[in-house]
Amino acid sequence: MPRGSARASRYGRRRRGRRRAWSATSWLKTPAAGPREVGYWTAEAARGTGVATRALRALTTHVRDETDLRELRLLHQEDNTASCRVAEKSGYVFSRVLPAFPPAFPRDGHLHVRHLTG
Repeated sequence: MPRGSARASRYGRRRRGRRRAWSATSWLKTPAAGPREVGYWTAEAARGTGVATRALRALTTHVRDETDLRELRLLHQEDNTASCRVAEKSGYVFSRVLPAFPPAFPRDGHLHVRHLTG
């Protein structure tokens, strides 16, 4: 994957033949060096439907199959239990608590890691 690029996966859900405004986006941050981080965002109506987990799994599978990266990292605020569940369901193992770093990160966070090899 070229430096500075981002790959995104989008999911929607259909019910009774009509498209609903349920979506999730996952992305991969690819700095020139250092660990790669993944993230996701879900529309409010999509929260709790499993769409974020599916999007994160799809992105993780793509990165594993198409790159030579050995691990991915996912960070979220410590009090975001929904993101913790998405990470765990997607195979990202809790690594440690990250201390707050105001003003950009006013609350403690969680670091989850997904190993892509062996």
